Amino acid sequence: MDNNIDITQNVDRGAPSQHQTQDASPEMIPVQRRSGAEHARRLLQKLGPRFFYKNGATLLHHCLSRPVVYVYVLVRGGVPVNVQNSDGDSALHISVRAGNYAMTQALLQCSADLGSRNKLGQTPLEIAEGPIRDLLLRYQGGVVQAVVQGKSQTLDRLCKHTWCSVGAVVKEGKTLLQLAMSRAEIDPRAINCCRILHEYKPTSDLIHAVLSEDVDLLREMLSTRKGCSVNIRWRDRLGPSLLSHAVESSNLEIARLLVEAGSRVNRVRLREHDTVSTTVPLFHKALQNGVSPEMAKYIFAVQDYAERTEKDSHGNTALLQAIEKGLSESLIHWLIVAHEGTCLMHRNQHGVTPRELAAQKGRTDVVYTIDKFVEQQSMRFSLLFLPVHFYGEDNLNITQLSSKFACEAGENGIRHAIQSVEARGLAMFEAVARGDLAQVQNLNEANYQDKNGFTALTRAIVFAQPEVTKYLCTSRPELKCIADNCNRYPLHYAFALPDDQLMTFARILLDRNPEEIECRVDKDGRFPVDYKNLRDTEEIRWILYDARTLDAHGQRGTPLGEWPPGSETSAPLQEE
Repeated sequence: MDNNIDITQNVDRGAPSQHQTQDASPEMIPVQRRSGAEHARRLLQKLGPRFFYKNGATLLHHCLSRPVVYVYVLVRGGVPVNVQNSDGDSALHISVRAGNYAMTQALLQCSADLGSRNKLGQTPLEIAEGPIRDLLLRYQGGVVQAVVQGKSQTLDRLCKHTWCSVGAVVKEGKTLLQLAMSRAEIDPRAINCCRILHEYKPTSDLIHAVLSEDVDLLREMLSTRKGCSVNIRWRDRLGPSLLSHAVESSNLEIARLLVEAGSRVNRVRLREHDTVSTTVPLFHKALQNGVSPEMAKYIFAVQDYAERTEKDSHGNTALLQAIEKGLSESLIHWLIVAHEGTCLMHRNQHGVTPRELAAQKGRTDVVYTIDKFVEQQSMRFSLLFLPVHFYGEDNLNITQLSSKFACEAGENGIRHAIQSVEARGLAMFEAVARGDLAQVQNLNEANYQDKNGFTALTRAIVFAQPEVTKYLCTSRPELKCIADNCNRYPLHYAFALPDDQLMTFARILLDRNPEEIECRVDKDGRFPVDYKNLRDTEEIRWILYDARTLDAHGQRGTPLGEWPPGSETSAPLQEE
Protein backbone atom coordinates (compact mmCIF):
# COMPACT_ATOMS: atom_id res chain seq x y z
CA MET A 1 0.00 0.00 0.00
CA ASP A 2 1.22 3.51 -0.79
CA ASN A 3 2.93 5.04 2.22
CA ASN A 4 1.07 8.36 1.85
CA ILE A 5 -2.29 6.60 1.88
CA ASP A 6 -1.35 4.77 5.09
CA ILE A 7 -0.45 8.06 6.74
CA THR A 8 -3.69 9.75 5.70
CA GLN A 9 -5.79 6.87 6.94
CA ASN A 10 -4.08 7.21 10.32
CA VAL A 11 -4.88 10.90 10.20
CA ASP A 12 -8.58 10.27 9.72
CA ARG A 13 -8.67 7.95 12.71
CA GLY A 14 -6.85 10.51 14.85
CA ALA A 15 -3.89 8.14 15.35
CA PRO A 16 -0.31 9.44 15.51
CA SER A 17 1.48 9.39 12.16
CA GLN A 18 5.13 9.02 11.31
CA HIS A 19 5.19 12.72 10.51
CA GLN A 20 3.94 13.77 13.93
CA THR A 21 5.96 16.21 16.05
CA GLN A 22 4.18 16.27 19.37
CA ASP A 23 6.22 18.92 21.16
CA ALA A 24 6.08 21.55 18.41
CA SER A 25 3.45 24.25 18.48
CA PRO A 26 2.28 27.06 16.17
CA GLU A 27 3.00 29.46 19.02
CA MET A 28 6.68 28.51 18.83
CA ILE A 29 6.94 30.15 15.41
CA PRO A 30 6.78 33.95 15.88
CA VAL A 31 4.63 36.00 13.53
CA GLN A 32 7.18 38.85 13.56
CA ARG A 33 6.32 41.44 10.89
CA ARG A 34 4.69 39.37 8.22
CA SER A 35 1.14 38.79 7.08
CA GLY A 36 -0.99 36.00 8.47
CA ALA A 37 -0.79 34.19 5.14
CA GLU A 38 3.01 34.30 5.15
CA HIS A 39 3.19 33.06 8.71
CA ALA A 40 0.73 30.25 7.98
CA ARG A 41 2.86 29.12 5.03
CA ARG A 42 5.99 29.18 7.18
CA LEU A 43 4.19 27.19 9.84
CA LEU A 44 3.08 24.65 7.28
CA GLN A 45 6.58 24.38 5.81
CA LYS A 46 8.13 23.78 9.23
CA LEU A 47 5.63 21.27 10.64
CA GLY A 48 4.06 19.75 7.50
CA PRO A 49 0.42 19.01 6.65
CA ARG A 50 0.43 15.69 8.60
CA PHE A 51 1.41 17.21 11.93
CA PHE A 52 -0.63 15.98 14.92
CA TYR A 53 -0.91 16.73 18.61
CA LYS A 54 -1.29 13.98 21.21
CA ASN A 55 -5.06 14.49 21.32
CA GLY A 56 -5.32 13.86 17.58
CA ALA A 57 -5.76 17.54 16.71
CA THR A 58 -4.24 18.97 13.52
CA LEU A 59 -2.73 22.37 12.82
CA LEU A 60 -6.21 23.39 11.70
CA HIS A 61 -7.66 22.75 15.16
CA HIS A 62 -4.95 24.85 16.77
CA CYS A 63 -5.24 27.82 14.42
CA LEU A 64 -8.97 28.42 14.92
CA SER A 65 -8.29 31.50 17.05
CA ARG A 66 -6.08 33.02 14.36
CA PRO A 67 -7.20 35.02 11.27
CA VAL A 68 -9.24 32.99 8.77
CA VAL A 69 -6.46 33.13 6.19
CA TYR A 70 -4.68 30.42 8.23
CA VAL A 71 -7.50 28.00 7.37
CA TYR A 72 -7.29 28.76 3.67
CA VAL A 73 -3.50 28.39 3.58
CA LEU A 74 -3.39 25.22 5.67
CA VAL A 75 -6.15 23.47 3.71
CA ARG A 76 -4.58 24.43 0.38
CA GLY A 77 -1.31 23.05 1.74
CA GLY A 78 -2.87 19.64 2.35
CA VAL A 79 -3.95 19.74 6.00
CA PRO A 80 -7.06 17.50 6.16
CA VAL A 81 -10.11 19.61 6.94
CA ASN A 82 -12.33 16.98 8.57
CA VAL A 83 -9.98 15.20 11.00
CA GLN A 84 -11.56 14.64 14.41
CA ASN A 85 -9.63 14.92 17.67
CA SER A 86 -9.85 12.53 20.62
CA ASP A 87 -13.25 14.01 21.55
CA GLY A 88 -14.48 13.41 18.02
CA ASP A 89 -14.59 17.14 17.30
CA SER A 90 -13.61 18.39 13.87
CA ALA A 91 -12.38 21.94 13.43
CA LEU A 92 -15.92 22.79 12.32
CA HIS A 93 -17.39 21.45 15.58
CA ILE A 94 -15.04 23.64 17.61
CA SER A 95 -15.61 26.75 15.51
CA VAL A 96 -19.40 26.37 15.68
CA ARG A 97 -19.33 25.79 19.44
CA ALA A 98 -17.20 28.92 19.90
CA GLY A 99 -19.69 31.00 17.90
CA ASN A 100 -16.98 32.07 15.44
CA TYR A 101 -18.98 33.02 12.35
CA ALA A 102 -16.05 34.04 10.14
CA MET A 103 -14.07 30.88 10.91
CA THR A 104 -17.12 28.66 10.39
CA GLN A 105 -17.69 30.28 7.02
CA ALA A 106 -14.03 29.72 6.06
CA LEU A 107 -14.19 26.04 7.00
CA LEU A 108 -17.34 25.55 4.95
CA GLN A 109 -15.62 27.19 2.00
CA CYS A 110 -12.85 24.63 2.51
CA SER A 111 -15.37 21.77 2.14
CA ALA A 112 -15.79 20.93 5.83
CA ASP A 113 -18.12 17.97 6.42
CA LEU A 114 -21.43 18.89 8.06
CA GLY A 115 -22.29 15.22 8.58
CA SER A 116 -19.44 14.24 10.94
CA ARG A 117 -20.45 13.38 14.53
CA ASN A 118 -18.35 13.78 17.66
CA LYS A 119 -18.28 11.30 20.55
CA LEU A 120 -21.51 12.77 21.89
CA GLY A 121 -23.14 11.97 18.56
CA GLN A 122 -23.51 15.63 17.61
CA THR A 123 -23.13 17.09 14.14
CA PRO A 124 -22.01 20.75 13.81
CA LEU A 125 -25.57 21.73 12.92
CA GLU A 126 -26.95 20.20 16.11
CA ILE A 127 -24.78 22.43 18.30
CA ALA A 128 -25.15 25.58 16.17
CA GLU A 129 -27.21 28.59 17.26
CA GLY A 130 -28.34 31.90 15.78
CA PRO A 131 -26.65 33.23 12.62
CA ILE A 132 -24.21 30.30 12.51
CA ARG A 133 -27.09 27.83 12.43
CA ASP A 134 -28.62 29.82 9.56
CA LEU A 135 -25.27 29.67 7.78
CA LEU A 136 -25.03 25.88 8.10
CA LEU A 137 -28.62 25.41 6.96
CA ARG A 138 -27.80 27.20 3.70
CA TYR A 139 -25.26 24.46 2.96
CA GLN A 140 -27.97 21.77 3.07
CA GLY A 141 -25.75 18.85 4.17
CA GLY A 142 -22.53 20.08 2.59
CA VAL A 143 -20.43 19.06 -0.40
CA VAL A 144 -18.88 15.96 1.20
CA GLN A 145 -22.26 14.39 1.90
CA ALA A 146 -23.48 15.38 -1.57
CA VAL A 147 -20.57 13.48 -3.14
CA VAL A 148 -20.90 10.45 -0.86
CA GLN A 149 -24.64 10.20 -1.58
CA GLY A 150 -24.29 10.98 -5.29
CA LYS A 151 -26.53 14.08 -5.08
CA SER A 152 -25.28 15.91 -8.15
CA GLN A 153 -27.95 18.64 -8.15
CA THR A 154 -27.16 19.55 -4.55
CA LEU A 155 -23.44 19.55 -5.35
CA ASP A 156 -23.98 21.77 -8.39
CA ARG A 157 -25.90 24.31 -6.30
CA LEU A 158 -23.31 24.31 -3.54
CA CYS A 159 -20.42 24.74 -5.98
CA LYS A 160 -22.08 27.80 -7.49
CA HIS A 161 -22.80 29.53 -4.20
CA THR A 162 -20.41 28.38 -1.48
CA TRP A 163 -16.86 28.73 -2.82
CA CYS A 164 -16.14 25.13 -1.80
CA SER A 165 -12.60 23.81 -2.32
CA VAL A 166 -12.26 21.01 -4.85
CA GLY A 167 -8.65 20.45 -3.73
CA ALA A 168 -9.32 20.14 0.03
CA VAL A 169 -8.45 16.80 1.64
CA VAL A 170 -11.88 15.83 2.95
CA LYS A 171 -12.19 12.07 3.55
CA GLU A 172 -10.10 8.89 3.38
CA GLY A 173 -7.03 10.98 2.53
CA LYS A 174 -8.67 12.13 -0.70
CA THR A 175 -9.52 15.52 -2.04
CA LEU A 176 -13.14 16.27 -2.82
CA LEU A 177 -12.56 15.50 -6.52
CA GLN A 178 -10.66 12.29 -5.76
CA LEU A 179 -13.44 11.20 -3.43
CA ALA A 180 -16.02 11.72 -6.19
CA MET A 181 -13.91 9.70 -8.64
CA SER A 182 -13.57 6.79 -6.21
CA ARG A 183 -17.30 6.86 -5.46
CA ALA A 184 -18.08 6.79 -9.19
CA GLU A 185 -16.49 3.34 -9.39
CA ILE A 186 -19.19 1.89 -7.15
CA ASP A 187 -22.10 4.32 -7.56
CA PRO A 188 -23.11 5.55 -11.07
CA ARG A 189 -24.83 8.57 -9.50
CA ALA A 190 -21.41 9.93 -8.55
CA ILE A 191 -20.37 10.23 -12.21
CA ASN A 192 -22.26 13.51 -12.53
CA CYS A 193 -20.58 14.69 -9.33
CA CYS A 194 -17.20 14.08 -11.00
CA ARG A 195 -18.25 16.09 -14.04
CA ILE A 196 -19.48 18.99 -11.91
CA LEU A 197 -16.28 19.12 -9.86
CA HIS A 198 -14.05 18.88 -12.97
CA GLU A 199 -15.90 21.86 -14.50
CA TYR A 200 -15.77 23.79 -11.24
CA LYS A 201 -12.10 23.11 -10.47
CA PRO A 202 -10.59 26.12 -12.37
CA THR A 203 -13.04 28.42 -10.60
CA SER A 204 -12.29 26.78 -7.24
CA ASP A 205 -8.54 27.14 -7.80
CA LEU A 206 -8.95 30.83 -8.62
CA ILE A 207 -11.15 31.47 -5.58
CA HIS A 208 -8.80 29.76 -3.16
CA ALA A 209 -5.73 31.46 -4.61
CA VAL A 210 -7.42 34.71 -3.55
CA LEU A 211 -8.64 33.40 -0.19
CA SER A 212 -5.19 32.06 0.71
CA GLU A 213 -3.55 35.27 -0.57
CA ASP A 214 -1.29 33.41 -2.97
CA VAL A 215 -0.29 36.35 -5.16
CA ASP A 216 2.09 34.42 -7.43
CA LEU A 217 -0.45 31.69 -8.19
CA LEU A 218 -3.20 34.24 -8.83
CA ARG A 219 -1.00 36.22 -11.22
CA GLU A 220 -0.10 33.04 -13.10
CA MET A 221 -3.74 31.92 -13.34
CA LEU A 222 -4.95 35.29 -14.59
CA SER A 223 -2.22 35.43 -17.24
CA THR A 224 -2.48 31.84 -18.50
CA ARG A 225 -6.15 30.97 -18.07
CA LYS A 226 -8.02 33.40 -20.27
CA GLY A 227 -11.68 33.91 -19.51
CA CYS A 228 -11.40 33.22 -15.78
CA SER A 229 -14.37 34.78 -14.02
CA VAL A 230 -13.25 37.19 -11.31
CA ASN A 231 -16.74 38.38 -10.42
CA ILE A 232 -17.87 35.29 -8.54
CA ARG A 233 -20.11 35.92 -5.54
CA TRP A 234 -20.25 33.88 -2.38
CA ARG A 235 -23.77 32.84 -1.36
CA ASP A 236 -25.83 35.24 -3.53
CA ARG A 237 -25.82 38.53 -5.43
CA LEU A 238 -25.24 40.48 -2.18
CA GLY A 239 -22.52 38.23 -0.81
CA PRO A 240 -18.80 38.94 -0.82
CA SER A 241 -16.97 39.06 -4.12
CA LEU A 242 -13.34 38.09 -4.61
CA LEU A 243 -12.44 41.77 -4.75
CA SER A 244 -14.32 42.64 -1.55
CA HIS A 245 -12.53 39.77 0.19
CA ALA A 246 -9.17 41.15 -0.97
CA VAL A 247 -10.19 44.60 0.28
CA GLU A 248 -11.21 43.38 3.72
CA SER A 249 -8.03 41.29 3.90
CA SER A 250 -6.09 44.47 3.11
CA ASN A 251 -4.17 42.76 0.31
CA LEU A 252 -3.59 45.59 -2.12
CA GLU A 253 -1.59 43.50 -4.59
CA ILE A 254 -4.43 41.00 -5.02
CA ALA A 255 -6.99 43.82 -5.26
CA ARG A 256 -5.01 45.42 -8.10
CA LEU A 257 -4.68 42.11 -9.95
CA LEU A 258 -8.43 41.51 -9.72
CA VAL A 259 -9.38 45.01 -10.86
CA GLU A 260 -6.97 44.77 -13.79
CA ALA A 261 -8.54 41.40 -14.67
CA GLY A 262 -12.01 42.94 -14.81
CA SER A 263 -13.43 42.73 -11.28
CA ARG A 264 -16.47 44.96 -10.96
CA VAL A 265 -16.00 47.92 -8.65
CA ASN A 266 -19.17 49.90 -9.31
CA ARG A 267 -22.80 48.89 -8.85
CA VAL A 268 -21.75 45.95 -6.71
CA ARG A 269 -23.89 45.83 -3.58
CA LEU A 270 -22.42 44.06 -0.56
CA ARG A 271 -23.95 43.25 2.80
CA GLU A 272 -22.85 45.75 5.43
CA HIS A 273 -22.18 42.72 7.67
CA ASP A 274 -22.57 39.00 7.03
CA THR A 275 -25.72 38.69 9.13
CA VAL A 276 -27.69 41.75 7.93
CA SER A 277 -29.55 42.62 4.75
CA THR A 278 -28.53 46.29 4.45
CA THR A 279 -25.99 46.86 1.70
CA VAL A 280 -23.06 49.16 0.98
CA PRO A 281 -20.74 49.89 -1.98
CA LEU A 282 -17.22 48.49 -2.10
CA PHE A 283 -15.53 51.65 -0.77
CA HIS A 284 -17.24 51.16 2.60
CA LYS A 285 -15.45 47.81 2.94
CA ALA A 286 -12.13 49.64 2.75
CA LEU A 287 -13.01 51.79 5.77
CA GLN A 288 -12.43 49.15 8.42
CA ASN A 289 -9.96 48.80 11.23
CA GLY A 290 -7.15 46.61 9.98
CA VAL A 291 -7.50 47.70 6.35
CA SER A 292 -4.58 49.83 5.20
CA PRO A 293 -5.13 53.46 4.18
CA GLU A 294 -3.50 52.59 0.84
CA MET A 295 -6.36 50.19 0.12
CA ALA A 296 -8.95 52.89 0.86
CA LYS A 297 -7.12 55.32 -1.42
CA TYR A 298 -6.94 52.75 -4.23
CA ILE A 299 -10.64 51.87 -4.12
CA PHE A 300 -11.49 55.58 -3.89
CA ALA A 301 -9.57 56.12 -7.12
CA VAL A 302 -11.35 53.38 -9.10
CA GLN A 303 -14.91 53.76 -7.76
CA ASP A 304 -17.57 56.15 -9.09
CA TYR A 305 -18.16 59.40 -7.20
CA ALA A 306 -21.77 58.56 -6.32
CA GLU A 307 -20.81 55.27 -4.69
CA ARG A 308 -17.81 56.46 -2.72
CA THR A 309 -19.95 59.33 -1.32
CA GLU A 310 -22.83 57.03 -0.41
CA LYS A 311 -23.98 56.68 3.20
CA ASP A 312 -24.32 53.57 5.33
CA SER A 313 -27.39 52.37 7.24
CA HIS A 314 -26.77 55.05 9.90
CA GLY A 315 -26.45 57.81 7.34
CA ASN A 316 -22.67 57.99 7.78
CA THR A 317 -20.51 59.11 4.90
CA ALA A 318 -16.97 57.76 4.53
CA LEU A 319 -15.67 60.59 6.72
CA LEU A 320 -18.28 60.03 9.43
CA GLN A 321 -17.55 56.29 9.37
CA ALA A 322 -13.82 56.93 9.75
CA ILE A 323 -14.47 59.09 12.82
CA GLU A 324 -17.00 56.63 14.25
CA LYS A 325 -14.58 53.71 13.88
CA GLY A 326 -11.62 55.60 15.33
CA LEU A 327 -9.53 55.49 12.16
CA SER A 328 -6.29 57.46 11.97
CA GLU A 329 -6.18 61.24 11.81
CA SER A 330 -4.03 61.02 8.68
CA LEU A 331 -6.69 58.97 6.84
CA ILE A 332 -9.39 61.38 8.00
CA HIS A 333 -7.36 64.34 6.74
CA TRP A 334 -6.88 62.58 3.40
CA LEU A 335 -10.66 62.00 3.10
CA ILE A 336 -11.33 65.69 3.71
CA VAL A 337 -8.78 66.79 1.12
CA ALA A 338 -9.87 64.13 -1.41
CA HIS A 339 -13.47 65.43 -1.21
CA GLU A 340 -12.23 69.06 -1.31
CA GLY A 341 -13.98 69.72 2.00
CA THR A 342 -17.50 68.96 0.74
CA CYS A 343 -17.75 65.98 3.09
CA LEU A 344 -17.61 68.35 6.07
CA MET A 345 -21.19 69.45 5.39
CA HIS A 346 -22.73 65.99 5.06
CA ARG A 347 -24.56 64.80 8.17
CA ASN A 348 -25.67 61.40 9.43
CA GLN A 349 -29.30 60.41 9.98
CA HIS A 350 -29.27 62.28 13.31
CA GLY A 351 -28.09 65.50 11.64
CA VAL A 352 -24.58 65.33 13.14
CA THR A 353 -21.65 66.79 11.18
CA PRO A 354 -18.15 65.26 11.15
CA ARG A 355 -16.88 67.99 13.48
CA GLU A 356 -19.72 67.43 15.92
CA LEU A 357 -19.18 63.68 15.88
CA ALA A 358 -15.44 64.11 16.45
CA ALA A 359 -16.18 66.34 19.45
CA GLN A 360 -18.63 63.76 20.83
CA LYS A 361 -16.00 61.02 20.46
CA GLY A 362 -13.32 63.12 22.14
CA ARG A 363 -11.25 63.21 18.93
CA THR A 364 -9.64 66.60 19.54
CA ASP A 365 -7.05 65.77 16.87
CA VAL A 366 -9.82 65.46 14.27
CA VAL A 367 -11.57 68.64 15.46
CA TYR A 368 -8.28 70.50 15.06
CA THR A 369 -7.73 68.97 11.60
CA ILE A 370 -11.20 70.09 10.45
CA ASP A 371 -10.81 73.60 11.87
CA LYS A 372 -7.38 73.93 10.29
CA PHE A 373 -8.71 72.85 6.90
CA VAL A 374 -11.60 75.35 7.06
CA GLU A 375 -9.26 78.13 8.17
CA GLN A 376 -6.91 77.46 5.27
CA GLN A 377 -9.64 77.66 2.65
CA SER A 378 -10.70 80.82 0.89
CA MET A 379 -13.32 83.24 2.24
CA ARG A 380 -15.77 81.89 -0.30
CA PHE A 381 -15.53 78.36 1.12
CA SER A 382 -15.76 79.38 4.75
CA LEU A 383 -18.31 82.17 4.54
CA LEU A 384 -20.53 81.10 1.65
CA PHE A 385 -20.21 77.40 0.89
CA LEU A 386 -20.50 76.31 4.53
CA PRO A 387 -23.53 78.51 5.39
CA VAL A 388 -25.26 77.33 2.18
CA HIS A 389 -25.28 73.91 3.86
CA PHE A 390 -26.43 75.34 7.22
CA TYR A 391 -23.10 74.36 8.74
CA GLY A 392 -23.85 76.64 11.69
CA GLU A 393 -21.76 79.02 13.76
CA ASP A 394 -21.06 76.35 16.38
CA ASN A 395 -19.10 74.35 13.81
CA LEU A 396 -16.91 77.31 12.87
CA ASN A 397 -14.02 78.74 14.88
CA ILE A 398 -15.22 82.31 14.34
CA THR A 399 -12.37 83.91 16.31
CA GLN A 400 -9.77 82.07 14.27
CA LEU A 401 -11.48 82.99 11.02
CA SER A 402 -11.91 86.64 11.98
CA SER A 403 -8.20 87.00 12.74
CA LYS A 404 -7.31 85.46 9.38
CA PHE A 405 -9.72 87.68 7.46
CA ALA A 406 -9.45 90.77 9.67
CA CYS A 407 -9.01 93.06 6.67
CA GLU A 408 -12.18 91.81 5.01
CA ALA A 409 -14.55 91.08 7.87
CA GLY A 410 -14.37 91.21 11.63
CA GLU A 411 -15.93 88.63 13.94
CA ASN A 412 -19.31 90.38 13.81
CA GLY A 413 -19.05 90.66 10.05
CA ILE A 414 -18.47 86.93 9.70
CA ARG A 415 -21.47 86.15 11.90
CA HIS A 416 -23.61 88.52 9.85
CA ALA A 417 -22.47 86.88 6.58
CA ILE A 418 -23.34 83.41 7.89
CA GLN A 419 -26.74 84.51 9.17
CA SER A 420 -27.51 86.33 5.93
CA VAL A 421 -26.78 83.28 3.74
CA GLU A 422 -28.79 80.95 5.99
CA ALA A 423 -31.71 83.42 6.04
CA ARG A 424 -31.88 83.49 2.24
CA GLY A 425 -31.79 79.69 2.17
CA LEU A 426 -34.67 79.47 4.64
CA ALA A 427 -36.67 81.99 2.60
CA MET A 428 -35.97 79.87 -0.48
CA PHE A 429 -37.38 76.73 1.18
CA GLU A 430 -40.50 78.57 2.33
CA ALA A 431 -41.10 80.00 -1.15
CA VAL A 432 -40.71 76.51 -2.65
CA ALA A 433 -43.28 75.04 -0.24
CA ARG A 434 -45.77 77.79 -1.14
CA GLY A 435 -45.15 77.35 -4.84
CA ASP A 436 -44.08 80.99 -5.18
CA LEU A 437 -42.10 80.59 -8.38
CA ALA A 438 -41.21 84.29 -8.70
CA GLN A 439 -39.71 84.37 -5.23
CA VAL A 440 -37.87 81.08 -5.86
CA GLN A 441 -36.33 82.58 -9.00
CA ASN A 442 -35.29 85.65 -7.02
CA LEU A 443 -33.63 83.59 -4.25
CA ASN A 444 -32.09 80.89 -6.43
CA GLU A 445 -28.45 81.72 -5.70
CA ALA A 446 -27.02 78.41 -4.48
CA ASN A 447 -27.64 74.69 -3.90
CA TYR A 448 -28.98 75.23 -0.41
CA GLN A 449 -29.00 72.10 1.76
CA ASP A 450 -30.39 72.31 5.30
CA LYS A 451 -29.50 70.34 8.43
CA ASN A 452 -31.80 67.50 7.35
CA GLY A 453 -29.94 67.26 4.05
CA PHE A 454 -33.05 68.51 2.21
CA THR A 455 -32.63 70.74 -0.82
CA ALA A 456 -35.17 73.05 -2.43
CA LEU A 457 -35.90 70.26 -4.93
CA THR A 458 -36.75 67.81 -2.14
CA ARG A 459 -39.15 70.35 -0.64
CA ALA A 460 -40.73 71.09 -4.03
CA ILE A 461 -41.51 67.40 -4.55
CA VAL A 462 -42.97 66.63 -1.11
CA PHE A 463 -45.15 69.75 -1.32
CA ALA A 464 -46.28 68.76 -4.83
CA GLN A 465 -45.09 71.89 -6.65
CA PRO A 466 -44.48 70.72 -10.25
CA GLU A 467 -43.72 74.15 -11.76
CA VAL A 468 -41.11 74.88 -9.10
CA THR A 469 -39.69 71.38 -9.56
CA LYS A 470 -39.42 71.89 -13.32
CA TYR A 471 -37.68 75.25 -12.84
CA LEU A 472 -35.17 73.84 -10.33
CA CYS A 473 -34.36 70.83 -12.52
CA THR A 474 -33.67 73.18 -15.41
CA SER A 475 -31.72 75.86 -13.55
CA ARG A 476 -29.91 73.55 -11.13
CA PRO A 477 -29.94 69.98 -12.51
CA GLU A 478 -27.26 68.97 -9.99
CA LEU A 479 -29.95 69.10 -7.27
CA LYS A 480 -31.28 65.80 -8.62
CA CYS A 481 -28.06 64.13 -7.47
CA ILE A 482 -27.89 65.55 -3.94
CA ALA A 483 -28.97 63.10 -1.23
CA ASP A 484 -30.35 63.93 2.21
CA ASN A 485 -28.96 62.68 5.53
CA CYS A 486 -30.45 59.22 4.91
CA ASN A 487 -29.04 59.07 1.37
CA ARG A 488 -32.51 59.56 -0.14
CA TYR A 489 -32.54 61.39 -3.46
CA PRO A 490 -35.37 63.54 -4.82
CA LEU A 491 -36.49 60.59 -6.96
CA HIS A 492 -36.98 58.49 -3.81
CA TYR A 493 -39.43 61.11 -2.55
CA ALA A 494 -41.22 61.22 -5.90
CA PHE A 495 -41.84 57.45 -5.77
CA ALA A 496 -43.28 57.85 -2.26
CA LEU A 497 -46.12 60.01 -3.65
CA PRO A 498 -49.47 58.76 -5.02
CA ASP A 499 -49.48 57.53 -8.62
CA ASP A 500 -50.88 60.69 -10.20
CA GLN A 501 -48.22 62.86 -8.54
CA LEU A 502 -45.50 60.27 -9.13
CA MET A 503 -46.10 60.35 -12.88
CA THR A 504 -45.78 64.13 -12.95
CA PHE A 505 -42.58 64.36 -10.91
CA ALA A 506 -40.90 61.28 -12.36
CA ARG A 507 -41.40 62.71 -15.85
CA ILE A 508 -39.67 65.94 -14.79
CA LEU A 509 -36.81 64.28 -12.88
CA LEU A 510 -36.09 61.66 -15.52
CA ASP A 511 -36.31 63.99 -18.51
CA ARG A 512 -32.52 64.10 -18.94
CA ASN A 513 -29.83 61.55 -18.05
CA PRO A 514 -32.19 59.29 -16.07
CA GLU A 515 -29.45 56.71 -15.53
CA GLU A 516 -27.69 59.18 -13.21
CA ILE A 517 -30.40 58.93 -10.55
CA GLU A 518 -32.42 55.76 -11.21
CA CYS A 519 -29.66 53.55 -9.75
CA ARG A 520 -28.99 55.67 -6.65
CA VAL A 521 -29.82 53.94 -3.36
CA ASP A 522 -30.80 55.16 0.10
CA LYS A 523 -28.93 54.28 3.30
CA ASP A 524 -30.64 50.86 3.35
CA GLY A 525 -29.66 50.04 -0.24
CA ARG A 526 -33.15 50.66 -1.67
CA PHE A 527 -33.68 52.11 -5.13
CA PRO A 528 -36.21 54.88 -5.78
CA VAL A 529 -38.64 52.45 -7.44
CA ASP A 530 -38.69 50.38 -4.22
CA TYR A 531 -40.48 53.26 -2.50
CA LYS A 532 -43.52 52.71 -4.69
CA ASN A 533 -44.11 49.31 -3.10
CA LEU A 534 -43.54 50.80 0.38
CA ARG A 535 -45.84 53.74 -0.22
CA ASP A 536 -48.63 52.68 2.16
CA THR A 537 -46.30 51.75 5.01
CA GLU A 538 -45.84 53.71 8.21
CA GLU A 539 -42.17 54.24 7.34
CA ILE A 540 -42.99 56.15 4.15
CA ARG A 541 -45.67 58.20 5.89
CA TRP A 542 -43.07 59.28 8.43
CA ILE A 543 -40.52 60.05 5.71
CA LEU A 544 -42.96 62.41 4.01
CA TYR A 545 -44.08 63.86 7.33
CA ASP A 546 -40.48 64.69 8.26
CA ALA A 547 -39.80 66.31 4.88
CA ARG A 548 -42.87 68.53 5.32
CA THR A 549 -42.56 69.44 9.00
CA LEU A 550 -38.87 69.55 9.94
CA ASP A 551 -37.52 73.08 9.60
CA ALA A 552 -34.14 73.90 8.09
CA HIS A 553 -32.47 73.36 11.47
CA GLY A 554 -33.99 69.92 11.98
CA GLN A 555 -36.59 71.04 14.50
CA ARG A 556 -40.19 69.90 14.38
CA GLY A 557 -42.50 72.76 13.47
CA THR A 558 -45.60 73.51 11.47
CA PRO A 559 -45.50 72.43 7.83
CA LEU A 560 -43.67 74.88 5.56
CA GLY A 561 -46.67 74.88 3.20
CA GLU A 562 -50.10 73.41 2.62
CA TRP A 563 -50.47 69.66 2.27
CA PRO A 564 -50.83 68.61 -1.37
CA PRO A 565 -54.54 68.48 -2.22
CA GLY A 566 -55.88 64.97 -2.72
CA SER A 567 -52.68 63.33 -1.45
CA GLU A 568 -53.24 59.84 -0.08
CA THR A 569 -50.38 60.43 2.36
CA SER A 570 -51.29 63.97 3.31
CA ALA A 571 -52.46 63.27 6.86
CA PRO A 572 -49.36 63.15 9.06
CA LEU A 573 -48.94 60.61 11.79
CA GLN A 574 -49.16 61.92 15.32
CA GLU A 575 -46.03 61.76 17.41
CA GLU A 576 -46.30 59.72 20.60
